Amino acid sequence: MRYLIALLVAVASDHFSFALADLSDEYRLLIRAADETQSDPDFRKTVELIAGVTEGGEAEVLAAVLDIAPRREGLLVDWRESEAGATADAVNMSTGSGDAPVMIAAVADMAADDSAGEGWAPVRKLAEAMIWIEPAEWSGRSRFGVTIDTGNTEQTDYNFAVELDRELDGGWGLDSKIEYHFTESAGAVTRDNWLVELRGERNLIDAWGYYVGGTYEQDRLSGYQHAAFATAGALHQPFDGDRLAWDLRAGPGMRYRQPDNGEAETDWIFEMGSILNVALSDTTDFAAETTMLAGPASRADQRFAVTTAIAGDWGMQLAYRIKHEFEPQPGSEATDSHLNVSIVRDF
Repeated sequence: MRYLIALLVAVASDHFSFALADLSDEYRLLIRAADETQSDPDFRKTVELIAGVTEGGEAEVLAAVLDIAPRREGLLVDWRESEAGATADAVNMSTGSGDAPVMIAAVADMAADDSAGEGWAPVRKLAEAMIWIEPAEWSGRSRFGVTIDTGNTEQTDYNFAVELDRELDGGWGLDSKIEYHFTESAGAVTRDNWLVELRGERNLIDAWGYYVGGTYEQDRLSGYQHAAFATAGALHQPFDGDRLAWDLRAGPGMRYRQPDNGEAETDWIFEMGSILNVALSDTTDFAAETTMLAGPASRADQRFAVTTAIAGDWGMQLAYRIKHEFEPQPGSEATDSHLNVSIVRDF
């Protein structure tokens, strides 16, 4: 079907760029805004309206949708004939080949033909997967820092993190984070910490919604080999702007922890969280995240970060984290904190 067309064109041109010069920038901006804010039915109505007033009609608008919002392509299943023509023209423009459009159109007809049977199913599934992981659909930030001290102090410190965000169908948003911290001082490891976070959020009415999420942490010096936590609850956004954004969440969850010494522990606990983002200037942002786990072996976790843009998507970040265990393991400190300076890149 159309996913197969997208996959073949990607191989031919190394990217999903189907934009036609005849579609005005105003209409392209309207399609982008509709993709970011509208549900599937409303998005369909918007692109139908645009197709009805543009000279290129459905073919031109579909080509723009493939470029701007490929995840919405499945909504336009009845635009198949127009799509074949628009896709062929786009490939011809990008490759300069007269034969490639004919080949793509022929494959499109085969993929669209139900008589092709299940033989095409693996290809369709692969195409759908490629669309889902298309980099244009993701945004985020990578971070890396290293500090090496020699002389009076012998210490090496590494920190690495990747944050990935994605808008999903049905109003869902996906936030994820992977962090690693390692410190060696005077030949001894003083920090070895992995942290993985995943949270899906969906807005319902005004600033209210709900979320589901989970975390996994491996901190070999905290008294626990590893810990995992899964939760679901309510989400509230008192502010949601470009300069100020504030998310509050609360809900029950279950935590599993494996101490260094002793049996595994499983507890029902209650999570309360806050994420505050403030644009201090056009080049500097401040972020504060607080998570409180209330119940057996309660815990508080706070993170603060100031990020300053340097050039393009590159910047510097100063981050500080404090963890406090209200019932620490024997031989472990109740409070653990660390300060990191890193180079960051947004994408």
